[in-house]
Amino acid sequence: MTSDCLIPNPSLTYSVKIPIDGVERDPDGRYRVMLDGERRVVAFHAELNRWFLIEPSNTAPYGHVLTLPIRRTPSRCWKRDDGQTLRADTASSYHEVHLPTPIGVPPNAAAIPRILHFIWVGNAPIPDALAQRIIRNARHCPGFQVRLYIDTMDIAAQQKLTQQFGPMSGIALVDLHDDEDFHGFLQTSLGKHYRHFASPAGNNYSAAADILRAYLLHREGGIYMDVDDTVSHPVAAHYDLRAAPDDVLLNRMVTVKEYGFNGYPYSNFACQPDNPVIAMLLEEMTRRLSNARHFLQQPRPWKAASDSNRAALLAYISKIFELVGPKVFNDVLQACRPDYYFIERDLISAYQIVTVSPSEPRLVVDRYFDAMHTAKAFYLPFAEPEFNVDIGSAHSWNPTQPQTTLHR
Repeated sequence: MTSDCLIPNPSLTYSVKIPIDGVERDPDGRYRVMLDGERRVVAFHAELNRWFLIEPSNTAPYGHVLTLPIRRTPSRCWKRDDGQTLRADTASSYHEVHLPTPIGVPPNAAAIPRILHFIWVGNAPIPDALAQRIIRNARHCPGFQVRLYIDTMDIAAQQKLTQQFGPMSGIALVDLHDDEDFHGFLQTSLGKHYRHFASPAGNNYSAAADILRAYLLHREGGIYMDVDDTVSHPVAAHYDLRAAPDDVLLNRMVTVKEYGFNGYPYSNFACQPDNPVIAMLLEEMTRRLSNARHFLQQPRPWKAASDSNRAALLAYISKIFELVGPKVFNDVLQACRPDYYFIERDLISAYQIVTVSPSEPRLVVDRYFDAMHTAKAFYLPFAEPEFNVDIGSAHSWNPTQPQTTLHR
């Protein structure tokens, strides 16, 4: 990764200072006070600056519900609160709880272009089921321009696509052979690698589409989706995805054990045009491919019954992930946007700290979690009900013959 990669300035660590005079941690990890001759479990509400009695709950966000506020009197006894506010200078001992760095929504966020991009590379026809899925996705996204970019020299394939996506389909077919900017891209170093994968020598249309999606979204902005992904339900007509110039909007993280991958899927994401993170992705793809000449000169493996061939195929897939697929996508995201890359993990960690950590008091920090959930919904919109995208499973990596490869 080059030093030109955008690295935002980190925010200050979020910490909560808790008065703990008269509050004791028991061997079970719970914090208790002596109230009316009985040891009672308590939690601290950061915004209200008060201790509360609590009761366990299987449905509450924190795993417990606050019942009654309590306060410590000057005589060092705990009483049910009478409405007086606990003054900061009445405590002599404090405990500080540190939570993952809070994340905010950028103030310069603007609506991204309302364009939904799909890609089909190669001469094989789109299966009717996938064609209907693309059309259904278009209908679920009112107000979006839906484009299917095609790169095929086969006349029969072109005619089939024209039949599948007629004027009433809501899909605009974009023949890349008629795209002058795309012809210019093909003359670049990365464009030549695209041509390699799209040719009989490279014979990997999925890898070609991996390159093409980054190029198109950097050029146009909007949303990219694989043809087997699904917008699970209609999006509100007035709904806009918003992003700052350097934001990449994502789905939830996934794990693919077979390929040793954990991270954000590269099958659906969104951004503004001229996004610097996607520009870095294009540069990093170019660099990695330039350093993989020997690998690219080898014939690609295909699906076979033997264990040795299967191992070779998995190794090949993992390498492609690293060169142009989800691995390089995530490497660039993590390097360029460390502020929100681990937002899901940070939310889980924060909930664990305030609810089940054996070393910390139970803590209520509503404003912190409200901000974190708002940021998560902003940066990971395709994991939210308003624009949920289900990741497809029409695996294109394991065909038995090259001509049956799924191209996307």
